[in-house]
Amino acid sequence: MFDSTEVLLGGHNLQQEFGLYLVKIDSGITEGHFGITQSIIEDSVENIDTPFFYGVKREPFTFQATFVRQKEWDFKTRLEFNEIVFKRHYQEFISADYPYILYRVICVDEPDKVFFGEQGGYVSLNFRTDSPYAWSPVSVQNYDLSQNITKTTIQVENRSNVIDFYYPQMEFTLLEGSNISFKNLTDGGREFTFTGLLPNETVSIDNQWQIIKTDVPNVYRYVNCNRQWLRLRKGVNYIEITGKCYLSFRLQVPIAI
Repeated sequence: MFDSTEVLLGGHNLQQEFGLYLVKIDSGITEGHFGITQSIIEDSVENIDTPFFYGVKREPFTFQATFVRQKEWDFKTRLEFNEIVFKRHYQEFISADYPYILYRVICVDEPDKVFFGEQGGYVSLNFRTDSPYAWSPVSVQNYDLSQNITKTTIQVENRSNVIDFYYPQMEFTLLEGSNISFKNLTDGGREFTFTGLLPNETVSIDNQWQIIKTDVPNVYRYVNCNRQWLRLRKGVNYIEITGKCYLSFRLQVPIAI
């Protein structure tokens, strides 16, 4: 007996393309990954009983997935399935049981393959994640602030349950003037500003990795910003924006289940 569900791997629906389902062999309670894999970072000092605590280290984890096919694993199926699974890069893994989260994974170790000829069979594979947690689907939020004469406040929500601050990706096109600012009223008024820009210039920012790109050739804008990278606290954040622009945020927050 087994419980089954559909899976998307690297954008491929394994059920539709190969007749494969992710299964739990036998019904009832099964083991699986829960929460976050983390360990304590600390130092012990002689004659002091309590270690000095530095924090925790969070690590990616490995999980096993078993796929069943209720008809023969023919040569063509094995060939095409292996091409999808054994990539040299991380790809998205989404189960129909939890369609609102995804993992970025690479298949690792040797698969424990079992086939039953014309009656079908199953294959068990180990996957390693790129991070200690899962991710939400990508959410893109667009704002037309072309009529922003003075200041406009927008709401952007950080739905993560595992980090205190989330640093989003963002892009804006400045429509007038040379300066623009983003003040997070929910983060004590922390303000991310740019000065000396060109009208109609488009600037893309990855606040997590502190990367800035502009569509102006051979120009670098690090010297034009104050490097107070925009970050979002847990929950709804109120962002006050000064400057006429088109603005978009790309959000994909870490989640633990």
